[in-house]
Order: sequence, then C-alpha cells, then structure tokens
Amino acid sequence: MGPVSAEFEINIPVEANAAGSYMVNAALGPDAAAEFLVDTGANLSAISGELFERIKAQQEVVRVKRVATRLANGKLAAAQVYRVDTLRLANACDIAPFEFVVMKGAKRNLLGMSALAQVAPFAFHVAPAAIGVTRCQQHVLSDTSLASAAH
Repeated sequence: MGPVSAEFEINIPVEANAAGSYMVNAALGPDAAAEFLVDTGANLSAISGELFERIKAQQEVVRVKRVATRLANGKLAAAQVYRVDTLRLANACDIAPFEFVVMKGAKRNLLGMSALAQVAPFAFHVAPAAIGVTRCQQHVLSDTSLASAAH
C-alpha cells in the first residue's frame, strides 16, 4: 500500500467487514494472532476469553486494576484491566504496553481509544482503508504469524 497521508509516517492497513466495521490484524505473541474491531467509541480495548487463554499460556499477563465500564447497552459493569508487553498491529506497529479487559463470552476483540492514544496523533482513512500513526515502533513479523487472524 502506498502512503495514505504524508503527515503520518506509518500506515496500518485495515479492512471493512460485511457489516461495514473496520478490522485490523494484530498479534499478542507468536501464537496469538487475532482480528480486532477498530472501535473509536470505546475507551478500553477488549479481547475474547479464548484469546486471553492463548496469551496467558505464552507470556506474563499482569493484573493492573479494576474499573467500572459502560457497556454498549448503557449498563455499568466492573471489569479487570490486564497488561501485556506488546500488541503488534498488522506487522507495522507495536503498542507497548497494551492494556485490555476480557469479555468472556465475546467472539470479537476491540481496539479502543486507550490503545490508539498511545500512537497519537493518528488519523483514520477510509480509502484506502488505514490508520495513519506517528508514534510506534516498527517491526516486521513473518507473514504466517498474522495470516491465521484472517477469517
């Protein structure tokens, strides 16, 4: 992909799904690749219980704090915030450290503003679909490490 915007050094590719939501491939470790819904309306990032179990088996997961969070349905719920060293977005950008909550029954993972703020300033571009960022560490993983995240 060519540059999306000259003002952003790194462009993280995203893809629109059938529902029109934007997804980004990410990895929380060598065997923990997953898709994340880019959710600028969510403060916290969240992962599924299944992904949480995979990353706990591979690396240290630190309990950070308990918080009250407002769910999409408007209800308040208590949530445990966890931290891992790094979330790697689309082979292009590391967010470190990465904090998240676990949604036990959820099928999808959410990339919220708490993570996106770490790479700010950023811009979301629709065509071509990408998140332009200015502050992250660039890395390249093997193509196979993120390929399993695609559905």
